Amino acid sequence: MAQRIGIMTFHYSFNYGAVLQAYGLCKAIRDLGHSPQVIDYRPKAARHFLGQWGIRSRTPWSTLVRKLRFRWFIARQFPLTPRRYWDEADFRKHPPECDVLVCGSDQPWNIQSSRGFDRPFFLDFLHDAPVGRISYAPSFGLTRDLGPHRDEIARLLSKFDAISVRDRPSAAIVRELTGREPCYVMDPCFLTDFDEITDPRPIKNDYLLVYASPLTKEYRQMIQGIARSRGLRIVSVRSGFPGGNVAYRAAGIPQWLRLFRDARFICTNYFHGTVFSIKFMKPFLLFPRHGNESRMIDLIERCGLSNRYVTAPSDHMDKGWDDAVDYEAAAAGIAQAIDVSRRYLKSAIEQGAGN
Repeated sequence: MAQRIGIMTFHYSFNYGAVLQAYGLCKAIRDLGHSPQVIDYRPKAARHFLGQWGIRSRTPWSTLVRKLRFRWFIARQFPLTPRRYWDEADFRKHPPECDVLVCGSDQPWNIQSSRGFDRPFFLDFLHDAPVGRISYAPSFGLTRDLGPHRDEIARLLSKFDAISVRDRPSAAIVRELTGREPCYVMDPCFLTDFDEITDPRPIKNDYLLVYASPLTKEYRQMIQGIARSRGLRIVSVRSGFPGGNVAYRAAGIPQWLRLFRDARFICTNYFHGTVFSIKFMKPFLLFPRHGNESRMIDLIERCGLSNRYVTAPSDHMDKGWDDAVDYEAAAAGIAQAIDVSRRYLKSAIEQGAGN
């Protein structure tokens, strides 16, 4: 029987990965025959962060255009709840009307982020309401020590009917707090295709795509060398790349997807840059990111692609990173992980709806 499924995630963002994982989870739930709604929660910390977004940018016009494109996409593509939630009190006064609430994906449990310990993401407002509580692929991010919130988070997680996470460090935290073994699932972007929202216009000429936060001079030179050896232009998205040919600073979601789908080679240090490199079976490299690459390394190890992580520019020639990625060898493991994830989502919704 079709269920009303509420999704608690950090959807109100101008981050490609955050928006795409929310879209992916909505579509995966709809494909199961249910009716998803994204809970339109816009916490104060997020509003403050996004309010500053663009003020410090060196390209304010491109930032503004990108921001407007994100708003258009969210309004057009997301089944948002009629009610907008601003804080915990709103949830207590007007709990979302649904049969099951899903927390995830992304990093809603990262209490070391600017949002801190954001209780609604742990579904604390439900109390004894007859609503199923499940999680799909949330992460604690860089959080390792829960500090004074440890006992409360343990209590809230113990009320979940089904728990899954998307990385091993998060699984270890759940195991320690609850004694339960969470299901280890793939990011929801792996569960569906994005054909209907991808820009239909192909990108002309072959190119290497850079989607990364600032890289050191040595890594930039390495990327330039790969592009030269393959005869590729260097295209960047969101921010510029020194020595690059084209920068798509204001790309919206459809164009971002097309850039990844048409790329001949991808260099990234973002989680969802890694996700879509693998999803579209592209040759790619994963670069270090200020100690924040553990979840990306977890993903590529799981997919049997750990050799795509660049430990140092000096290793370049030894590791054969210019070679094509052996997706044929990795395909079986990736397909199995996706199948486990789909089956978990289906059974978790059924379990939550039955409580």
